[in-house]
Amino acid sequence: MSRLSWWKVIGLVLTLGSAVSQVSPAEELPDPLTLMRRAIEAEGQVALAAVEVVEEYPPPFPTPLNEGPPPSPPPQAGRPRGPRPPRPAPRITRRRVLRQGPRLRIEYISPESVRGYLIVDDGQRHFEFDPRERTVWERPSRSPEEVKQDKLRLLRRLQENFEVRVLREDTVAGRPAIVVEMRPKRRRWGFRFGLRLWLDRERGIRLRREELAPKGRIRRAVYFTRLRFDPPLSPERFQFVPPPGVKVEPGGLIRVRSIAEAQRHVPFKILEPRSLPPGFHLKDVAISPRMGPPYISRRVTLAYTDGANMFTLSECQIKGLKPRWPNPHRPHPPRRPHRLREGLYVWMVGDVVLALVGRTLPDEQLRQIVASLPPSDHPVPPPPPTAPE
Repeated sequence: MSRLSWWKVIGLVLTLGSAVSQVSPAEELPDPLTLMRRAIEAEGQVALAAVEVVEEYPPPFPTPLNEGPPPSPPPQAGRPRGPRPPRPAPRITRRRVLRQGPRLRIEYISPESVRGYLIVDDGQRHFEFDPRERTVWERPSRSPEEVKQDKLRLLRRLQENFEVRVLREDTVAGRPAIVVEMRPKRRRWGFRFGLRLWLDRERGIRLRREELAPKGRIRRAVYFTRLRFDPPLSPERFQFVPPPGVKVEPGGLIRVRSIAEAQRHVPFKILEPRSLPPGFHLKDVAISPRMGPPYISRRVTLAYTDGANMFTLSECQIKGLKPRWPNPHRPHPPRRPHRLREGLYVWMVGDVVLALVGRTLPDEQLRQIVASLPPSDHPVPPPPPTAPE
């Protein structure tokens, strides 16, 4: 079975909306997959103006909405049981959202580190403006039909790997909603996390979304606090002209010939291996499209090959926020290289996250590549434990 990218699943539900028909309390709740199919079919048909809140929780994650506190863990022998640590405060981001068909405008309000960050899509061109870096990233907009077909394909794969059900009815921002939950069928990397969606009962748009850790704790919550449908929106609200004196860069996928050329497109120092396995050379350098929160930079991927095998080194900067980590008890990727699974090492250097992927290479070669990356103060990662014969 092919693996399903977690970030693609998140992208599928980010803009979920539907034309859910009104259901009386006496009727049964609709089929969840039917709701999601209608959501994709009707996407881009609802016009709205809203204030949206994004809450990102460092581990340990809080209890999901409308559920009681988790049971206290049993005391461990030889370890005194003291008071439970206070619940960590989430990072809270607020933004204004305007949507009208394929056109979109998002203005970040707080915190101060992202205030003024602007995303504008007029249906033809997509712009992202960072006032602190004085940079505008521009790329062509995706057609509504292309987005729709991609999400329908993702929904079919989602149905294969997740259990989807309707939980209950609820209210968000004063609007009645139907809660849909998705849980992975298999507990493995790529299928570890669950999702909950609050879909407006009448208009069908997503009112709230929760990303859940493996044990059901909230990792990230996105929800509307104020919402108005069919507001009067002039076309000028979805137009953007770069301010004078700012740097305009392509916001789509960029392929360059050298690391030096790629360095001009990212704000951090690109790291490269000091030594390579015999016969390997740099084949390709790619800079990912600009997307995601404003504090995450574009990702640089270096691809190396010997003609038969290949490995990649991906790097991106996360400014002012410790990134999440698959283990809910770890607040961020380790400072020393960690073997996440076969053929994958992840670690941090400063505020840059690195991922080395080489599924066809022996683990010994991958560990030597990791050890050759600056800074060289970390030891060669230990080999993975071997299963007893």
